Amino acid sequence: MDKIIEQLLAMADEGATADAVSQLLAKDGTALLRDLMQGYFDRRAEQERRVKVVGADGIERSEVRTASRRIETPVGEIEVKRLLYQAQGWKDLPRSTLHWASRREVHARCT
Repeated sequence: MDKIIEQLLAMADEGATADAVSQLLAKDGTALLRDLMQGYFDRRAEQERRVKVVGADGIERSEVRTASRRIETPVGEIEVKRLLYQAQGWKDLPRSTLHWASRREVHARCT
């Protein structure tokens, strides 16, 4: 933020055009907004606490791991970290596998 302010003040002293100021803000302003958004999600990840999770199937999801994924936002790509819960002893299966396979088939693949 301070860097952008310094650049704007210098540009004002130089009599920069509105187009030059717009280009600066489009580039550096967007980067600043992306950094602020990343900071927000990083803080949320730090504050996330483990909770007891029971699925609709009645099975407790007691194993917890941290995962992250990159998402595209209006100000650029950021990384979001979350806690993921799964039932004890179950291997990581893609969601599509769990959706289409019967519980017996999924259980057989996980043991």
